[in-house]
Amino acid sequence: MDKWVEIIGGKLSYLYFFIVFISFYEIIARYLFNNPTDWVHESSIALAGFLMIYAGLFSYGRNKHIKVPILLNKVSPKLKNILEMFANIITLIYLGLLSYASYFIAKSAAFSPSGDLMLERSGSAWNPPFAGLLKVSLFILFIIFFIQVICKLQKHFHYYNKGE
Repeated sequence: MDKWVEIIGGKLSYLYFFIVFISFYEIIARYLFNNPTDWVHESSIALAGFLMIYAGLFSYGRNKHIKVPILLNKVSPKLKNILEMFANIITLIYLGLLSYASYFIAKSAAFSPSGDLMLERSGSAWNPPFAGLLKVSLFILFIIFFIQVICKLQKHFHYYNKGE
């Protein structure tokens, strides 16, 4: 799972360059030609929001997320593994609750009250469906993150059962 998150994350990272490029385009259009765009701000915010959540997946997969190593470095490998399992269980509960809540948000953002597929729109002059797409993608990313934590937890249980 971590391998796929890493591969996809490497490709998605180029979207940051796209955000910089369109922001630069907006500056040129606005200040040199007095012709601001309707779409740059909403596009860059939606892409950045998606990429920030994906960055959580990416850093967790690389085991580069925030930890308190001052405690973990002072305990035995077995206790360290137990603490890692505990942290993963807490993370699993947190992501489970986030996934549960985001399901209802994504459902209301993707479907009309009658059940027809109709993505929520921003309500701006441009009015793209980014709000609906972002809410649905966040739900999907939370589910992937949840599965990723389960995979890590299985590894820790395996090491625990082997006595390592």
